[in-house]
Amino acid sequence: MRNPRSGKVANTEQNTYTAEQLFGASLGDHNYKYSLKPTAVFFTGTNWTENDIRRIFNHAAEILSQCDIFISHLVVLVLEGPVELKNFSDQRGIEIVQLIPLRRPTINFVKRSLQEEAYQAEAIGKSNSKRRPELRYTIWVTEGIEYPSIGLTHTLAQILMDEKGHVNELGNVMQPTTSPNNVRFTNVQCEKITSVGGQNGLLRSPPINPLPRRIGVKFEISAPMSLNLIQRRYYSPALGAPLNRKSWLVHPWQACSSVSL
Repeated sequence: MRNPRSGKVANTEQNTYTAEQLFGASLGDHNYKYSLKPTAVFFTGTNWTENDIRRIFNHAAEILSQCDIFISHLVVLVLEGPVELKNFSDQRGIEIVQLIPLRRPTINFVKRSLQEEAYQAEAIGKSNSKRRPELRYTIWVTEGIEYPSIGLTHTLAQILMDEKGHVNELGNVMQPTTSPNNVRFTNVQCEKITSVGGQNGLLRSPPINPLPRRIGVKFEISAPMSLNLIQRRYYSPALGAPLNRKSWLVHPWQACSSVSL
């Protein structure tokens, strides 16, 4: 599924911030046991903004902290590309991830879903990606989702536990429909999320006493793609030494699986 046109990513700026700058006081003094490093992607010409995404992840991080999970890095990419790639279908999603391979899990914020069975947010993990392995460990969130931070947390949990995981418990994140009151996980759910997420390489031990630093780089990449990467921001609690160059560039993606809302 190669694109015949060539594109160039020029003067792309990557800013590294501490997680404290991203999440602020919501981090608290919690003793986190697991580190999650998601990547968020959205297109210009949609209703998504970087501020939206930061707010969504801020709330999701608060909910995930129940399971001792800390979002230690968040990469936000703003893409410019053809209109047809701003909506989600399996075929279009595969085209995007082949053009721009990224660290997983990757959360793609799109206009709407064109799937035959369309969801407001769809999570694709290990067990439900056998016919579409290129999309493993990706989430596709549409503009129509009513409570995006709850929907994001719900689908992240599905990818981490590698199952649909729906329950009928009042106030539980994993209810089939989202609600602003659905903010709780049970101990059993947290155990499943962290054990399976760790086995699949999506959760790791967080760094000890991360030091706040900021690293900014500019670079140029030429690649065959129909998308122009026009912004890249990388949020992270910086370690004691600068990130190496490989960390600044596109990461080879890992594998994953999931379900839908």
